[in-house]
Amino acid sequence: MRDEARVRLKNGLFTYPMRDLGIPALLATFFAVYMIQLPLIAEVTGLDPAWHRMLIHAYKTHQQHGRDFIFNYGPLSFLVAAQFDSEILPIRMISWALYYAIFGITLAVVLKVDTLLKAAFVCLYCLPLVVFPDIHLLIPSVLLGYLEIDRRQGDRSAMAISALLAIQMAFMGLIKSTALFLALPILILVTAYRLYQRDWFPVPLLVFLLATTALLAVGRQDYSAVVDFYVAYLDVSRAYNADMQLPAGMLHQVALVAGGVLILASVPYRARGGFLHGVLLLGYLLVIYKLNFTRQGAHPQISFAGLAVPLLCQIMLPERCLPKPWFRATLITVALACLATAHILRSILMQDEMSVLRYGRIFEQRLQLLIHPGFRGNFWRAQETARAEVVAKVRTAMPFKSMEGPVDAFPFEVGKILDSGMEAATRPAFQAYFATSRLMTERNLAFLESDAAPKSVLFSITPIDGRYATLEDPLTQRAYRRLYQPRDSTPEVLLLERRAQPLLEQEICRETYTMLGQTVPLPPTRPDEALWVRLNLTTTAKSRIAELLAPPPELRLEIATPAGTSSYRYLQESGTVGFLLSPALTTTDGAGRFFAGQTLPQDTVLGFKLMDAQHSPAGWYEEGIPVTLCTLSWKEPG
Repeated sequence: MRDEARVRLKNGLFTYPMRDLGIPALLATFFAVYMIQLPLIAEVTGLDPAWHRMLIHAYKTHQQHGRDFIFNYGPLSFLVAAQFDSEILPIRMISWALYYAIFGITLAVVLKVDTLLKAAFVCLYCLPLVVFPDIHLLIPSVLLGYLEIDRRQGDRSAMAISALLAIQMAFMGLIKSTALFLALPILILVTAYRLYQRDWFPVPLLVFLLATTALLAVGRQDYSAVVDFYVAYLDVSRAYNADMQLPAGMLHQVALVAGGVLILASVPYRARGGFLHGVLLLGYLLVIYKLNFTRQGAHPQISFAGLAVPLLCQIMLPERCLPKPWFRATLITVALACLATAHILRSILMQDEMSVLRYGRIFEQRLQLLIHPGFRGNFWRAQETARAEVVAKVRTAMPFKSMEGPVDAFPFEVGKILDSGMEAATRPAFQAYFATSRLMTERNLAFLESDAAPKSVLFSITPIDGRYATLEDPLTQRAYRRLYQPRDSTPEVLLLERRAQPLLEQEICRETYTMLGQTVPLPPTRPDEALWVRLNLTTTAKSRIAELLAPPPELRLEIATPAGTSSYRYLQESGTVGFLLSPALTTTDGAGRFFAGQTLPQDTVLGFKLMDAQHSPAGWYEEGIPVTLCTLSWKEPG
């Protein structure tokens, strides 16, 4: 009898029948409890907390993405905002619970998790991924690629799973642009493949389009703004990625490339759909490699966590992997090494707890939120109290007690405005650090010239990453001189008040020519004048292709003033739009003098040059740089 019981237990662990739906239900429950994304940050001061706060505000005020609001987060991004908000909490919790329950089901089916042992392995393997939400954006696209290559024509169950994956892809695509720009190529490729297989009904593509249409309504979007949304979504993502010039160190890069090569080498290219499988994995690997590029420094942990996803798929689907036992063992070893590396790097760089027991505590916390009413009530009350304390602190610390609303903040502290209790009128591209493309800064300029513009602006000089300050949202800073005037100031912040009548602006331009490393002398200007410059530095076609795999070279803008020479990070697209070069707005006091038309001699820029800080390969840029120098002056109307 004991032997029979042992056999039944073994059969239960290793051959649990998939048709009973027990395993998918188990994974659905696990992921719905464990992976749910909670609002755990109360603060709104600073660049990142401010945009998190803005995601909630945009949803609650029905702002139309692409028109009123431009960012690389989409209409459903309020669901990932870090701050607690009691109004959106119910839809947030329900949405994520439902999403991750569906995610667990699709993961179980696609990876053929048909035993308790496999289910336990998948759950344990995915524990570290809870702290890498950017990777969550991409997983449904990867799973769809695997499923569609192997799906038999007429298999309704598989078609249903494809439909669920397409819904997940639509959902994540409206949260952040990264998900959309992986989903679209994969949908196009698998649709073409299915049509080639004479499967004339493109289920994933149709469901994706229908789901996106429905979810736009959930995000309170007007369908008349859809084209504007996607145009801006693409533009902000392109401009944002163009500035990602700080990849991880060489050792991390080599390890990432080696992991990617191993994954691609594991694909059986001669099998049915093998070549397409390799192409899809290559596209995914390029995306996670680009995630390795950041403004803030080296954060390779995201890419290592990303490598773990296709490695898991290759391990769980032996028919999609070369049939060599040692190869599979190598994949398992590398997969676990990637997860361990991602965990360790994140713990070091983010100063988090190193112990893996933290994942158990995360699961315990999420489970208590689900099943323990007292714990749940105390938890949300604590979050609400923390938010109330932050709001009170923000209102007490407002630098000016008398401001005419509505109000905006430049360059990025919109969170303070939203929590101040005052009416807000934020620019569409609401933080200057990413408003570096022509489309975004022109949209902001049009907003400032409209009736919706703010009456007051809290202005400060706080560029990020060592940039020259006026390269951030350049047309907005130029418009402030014409449309606003300084009314009050502190050492850190200017209060700009809208003029009753805009100043009349005059522009006198001349053309010249320069080279990288060559100094351009500047003409003298009066205290009420400024110099605007456009630098048409052009990247060659082959360099634009190379930028798909590597970050662009770092350029430096070196300026000479009476006080000496200073060097700043240069943004190529902002330079093409044009920016205020002189006076040098490097301090809040200097900016105040500029807006008042009282520039001092020490603020004047005498000359400048562009420097190739990394000595980029020959032929990266077109020869020569056309320069347009414009002297700007302003006077009262009439």
